[in-house]
Amino acid sequence: MDTDDALALVGRLFVAIIFLASAFGKITNFDGTLQFMESHGMPAANLLCVASIAIEALGAISIILGYKSRWGPPRWPPS
Repeated sequence: MDTDDALALVGRLFVAIIFLASAFGKITNFDGTLQFMESHGMPAANLLCVASIAIEALGAISIILGYKSRWGPPRWPPS
């Protein structure tokens, strides 16, 4: 593994920590998160809360692994 690959991995880990921390916060305070979502009129808050946890956790894993990493950032400059 060369330096660029190692730095890319470290960068992906730092970004993934943000998503993992958010998912962990929702899991540990599920009732509070659910009440917050319901207080803002979110329909099917229970289902959407579980879905957001799954999306954040799976997204973090895909960032760490670099899976489909070219799909995320917009193409710049646009052609």
